[in-house]
Amino acid sequence: MGSEASWELPLDGLRVVQCRVDYGFTLILGDDSPDAFELRIEGGFELLGGSAKTKLDPSTGPPAIAPALSLLNKEIDGGQALENGELIVQFTHGVLLRVSPSEFEAWTLSGPSGFRFVSLAGGGLGIWNRGLSS
Repeated sequence: MGSEASWELPLDGLRVVQCRVDYGFTLILGDDSPDAFELRIEGGFELLGGSAKTKLDPSTGPPAIAPALSLLNKEIDGGQALENGELIVQFTHGVLLRVSPSEFEAWTLSGPSGFRFVSLAGGGLGIWNRGLSS
C-alpha cells in the first residue's frame, strides 16, 4: 500500500447479515445493535483467500457473484479505505475482499448518523461524517 493515506473503517466485529444481488452487490453488516452498515459494490472486485484469487463482477449477472455469497455470516476483522479509492475488508476466516477504483463509483460504505465513504469515479474518496482519523 506504500505511503498512501488510508482510513481504518469501523467494521471490526461486524458480521455480514445479508447479501443482495442486482446490478451490483451489497453486503449488510451488523452486530447486536440496531445500526447497520451497508457496503455497496457496483463494479468488479476480488476475493482473496490462501493462494486463491477470485475476480467477480456483478454486471455479468447473479450467477457470477455466487462465490461472494460465502461471505454471509462471516465476521469482519478490519477494513481500510485508501486515498486512491481502493477498499480492503479482511474477514476473520482469512478471506480478503478488495475493490479497486474505477471510472465509476466502485463502492459506497454507509452507516449510522450519516457516515459515508465513496470511491469516486476515476479514483479518490468522498468522505462524509467519518468520525475517523487517517
